[in-house]
Amino acid sequence: MAVDAQTTRLAIYGGAFDPIHNGHLATIGQLLASGQVDKVVVVPSGDRPDKKLSVSAMDRLAMTRLAIEEAFPHDARVFVSDLHTAGTVGYGTIDLVDHFSRQPGIAPYVILGQELLGDLSCWRDSARLQAIARFIVIRRPGTVEQQLPKEGAYAWLQAPHDVGVLVSSTTLRGMVAQGLPCAGLLPPSVLAFCRSRGLYGAKT
Repeated sequence: MAVDAQTTRLAIYGGAFDPIHNGHLATIGQLLASGQVDKVVVVPSGDRPDKKLSVSAMDRLAMTRLAIEEAFPHDARVFVSDLHTAGTVGYGTIDLVDHFSRQPGIAPYVILGQELLGDLSCWRDSARLQAIARFIVIRRPGTVEQQLPKEGAYAWLQAPHDVGVLVSSTTLRGMVAQGLPCAGLLPPSVLAFCRSRGLYGAKT
């Protein structure tokens, strides 16, 4: 699936972002530096029927916006979308691909952690998604590299620098609840928001 020079290669970076952390931001930086995409849209998931999340969709959207503005100020190549949190499209990745595919001059790329490769068959409308979407797969620090599927449009993220932030949102939720230092792991604006709202058990 070749893309011509006039087409904007748009990376769709979806997730719970519960909360968004520096590992997510490092991945966005790698995507922009890779030359494989032109822009990145960050899409926090809405309130999903298949997964219970710790805080509301609107709080996760607000934290994501704060983090992107802090890490990529005035960078038009990165933006946050409320397509899922507002319920504008369905909750599946296929709904995002369909939405952006309908926009003239846009070629959507799905950003996927390598640990999710084995789960794709369980995603909604999986066969059509894998037939029409382009995927950029993110290596995870400390994990064994898997083989990419032979059928479909898959490529590893090829960035000029390697960034590994070995932390998960689950770990950070526990750290916030215990009042542990999160410097270097969680954007200061996000930590301040958690404390102001009492999210994840943070002390106000």
